[in-house]
Amino acid sequence: MLPPAKKESRKRIPSEVYEDFMMAIVTNDTEIIDEFLKIQPPLDKRVSFLDDSMTPDAHVSSGKPEILRKLIKANADVDVKELNDTSPLYVAAQEGHDKIADLLIEAQAEIDFQTTDGTSPLYLASQHGHHRVVRSLIEAQASVDLRRSNGASALCIAAQNGHRLVTDLLIRAQADVNIRADNSTTPLYIASHNGHHLIVELLLKARADPNLLHSDGTFPLYVAAYNGHYQVVSLIVDAGAEVNLRDSQGCSSLIIASQNGHRQVVDVLISANVDVNLPANNGATPIYMASQEGHKQVVDVLIKAQADINLLANGDASPIYTAAQEVTTKWLTPLSMRMPMSIFRGAMANRFYLLPRRRVTRRLWNCF
Repeated sequence: MLPPAKKESRKRIPSEVYEDFMMAIVTNDTEIIDEFLKIQPPLDKRVSFLDDSMTPDAHVSSGKPEILRKLIKANADVDVKELNDTSPLYVAAQEGHDKIADLLIEAQAEIDFQTTDGTSPLYLASQHGHHRVVRSLIEAQASVDLRRSNGASALCIAAQNGHRLVTDLLIRAQADVNIRADNSTTPLYIASHNGHHLIVELLLKARADPNLLHSDGTFPLYVAAYNGHYQVVSLIVDAGAEVNLRDSQGCSSLIIASQNGHRQVVDVLISANVDVNLPANNGATPIYMASQEGHKQVVDVLIKAQADINLLANGDASPIYTAAQEVTTKWLTPLSMRMPMSIFRGAMANRFYLLPRRRVTRRLWNCF
C-alpha cells in the first residue's frame, strides 16, 4: 500500500513584505508594487493578505485606477470579501470612484453583490448620490429593484436623500416607482416627507401613485402637509391626488396643515376644493385645530373658504370656545364677527374652563 501523498505546502506572503506592499499602494509606488506582483504563486484568490484575504480592496478606497489595473492583470480576485462583508465594487460605489467601478465591472465583478443586510453597490451609490457609478452599474445590467433587508430599494434611498440625477437614471432604467419598503414607504412618500419637490415631480411624471398608504395610515399628501412643504403639496394635488383622503385617525391633510399653522399649504388645498369641514374621528375640524393652536392666519383663510365656525367637536366644543381657552382675545375677532354675540360672550365667560385639547400626535421619521 502506497503511503498517502504529502499535501503541497502553500506559500504565504511574509507580513513585512505585505506591509511594504500596502505602503506602496498608499504612496503610489509602482516600482515596489511591480516587484511584489512578481512573487510566486500568482496573486489570485488562493493567495491572500497574511493568510487568505489578498484583495485590491485596500487600494480601491484610495481611488487609484492604475494600481487596480496591475492587480487585476495579476489575477487578483475582484470579488474577494473583506472581514466587514464588503467587496471591492461595494467600496468603489460607496466612495464614488467611477473609474474604479468601471474597471471592476469590466473585470466581471459581481454587480448585484449584497452584504448581510442586503445592501448592494447600486444602493450605496444611490444613497450617496454618485450618479456616474449608478450609470455604470445600470449599463452593466444591475438589478434596479434589488432591495435591502428592510425592503428599501435604490430608488427609495435616492428619493429620501434628494438625489435628482440618480432618481432620474433609475426611473429611466425602469425602476418600480411604487416599490414599497417593509413599512410600506414608497419613493414618493419619503420624498414628500422630506420636501424634495424636484424628486416628487420626477416620480409623479413617472406615474407614481400619490394615494398609496403607509403602514401607519398616512400618505404622501399628508406628510407633505404635516411638514409645510407647499410646493410638494401643489405638485401632488395637480397630479390628481385625493385631497380629502384621511389617515387611520380620520385626519385629513387640511386638518394637519391647519393644526401646524401651514397657511400656504392650506391655501393650496382650498384651491383644490378640499372639504373645509371634514372632521377627524374625534370630531375636530380644520378650523377647530387652527383655533386651538392659535393660528390666526389659517383661521382667516378657513373662514373665507366658508368653514363652519359653529361645528362642535364631538358635541362639546366649538372653535370659539377652543380659542377662548387660550385666554388671549385679540385674534378672536374673525370668529366673533361670524357668530351670535350671546355665544361669543358665553365663550369668553368660560374661557378659564379648559376643554380637552385635541391634537394629532404623530412622529414622522426618515425610513431608511
